[in-house]
Amino acid sequence: TENYANTHSESSHGGRQMTALLEGAETSILRSMKADKKTHTVLAVGTGATGAIELVQKILGTYIPPKTIDTICGGSVIELKARLRDAKRIPLVLITGYEHHSNETTWRNQLCDLQKVPMDDRGQLDLTAFSNILESGLRSHPRVIVSFSAGSNVTGIRTDILGVLKVVGNREEVITMFDFAAVAPYAPIDLRLPIDAIFLSTHKLVGGPGAPGIAVIRNRIYALALPPTHGGGGTVEFADSRRTI
Repeated sequence: TENYANTHSESSHGGRQMTALLEGAETSILRSMKADKKTHTVLAVGTGATGAIELVQKILGTYIPPKTIDTICGGSVIELKARLRDAKRIPLVLITGYEHHSNETTWRNQLCDLQKVPMDDRGQLDLTAFSNILESGLRSHPRVIVSFSAGSNVTGIRTDILGVLKVVGNREEVITMFDFAAVAPYAPIDLRLPIDAIFLSTHKLVGGPGAPGIAVIRNRIYALALPPTHGGGGTVEFADSRRTI
């Protein structure tokens, strides 16, 4: 306990020690997923997969709080989305029919169009329909975000991740994400595959109660030229009366 301190402070031994422990944990998480800090970033948030998904939505630029909607367009996002759609400025988000609520309801009033990919007669994700919807979406939208559950927390249906990635191919304008909230305790995660983001609820893992939600993102989806979504704490290197770095 004598080493306990803020993780982003390096002005004391305790701060340096806690920062080293945090970085070690991030490295361990990435190693377990066959990834490293050269290509991926670990983001921890305090509200499970729900918070992890929200954080990535902010990074992708689709998240808009209700009060902001009210300020911009009087409480209805429909008109705002219509203007952005006409200008080809909002993405299409694809989900499955067996999503964790956090990966469905959170998209509904955001700056995106939302479409479900149907299931086939075996109850699996219909990859043919997915391919057709993806091709159509790329013609009508500047970007498609594929945000699929890796497995249903109700039926146990598992998504054919390799099949999904094969359909996506190497299209740069497609971002592919998987919600592992229900699957992570039972299946490995391999980020050597071309997956752009995954989400975890660590309270579902052994020793997880009280632990944060985790998002792991491929660095390519983070716009480094933009300022932090919420700048403060460890995101600030220098500040005076005129500027912040």
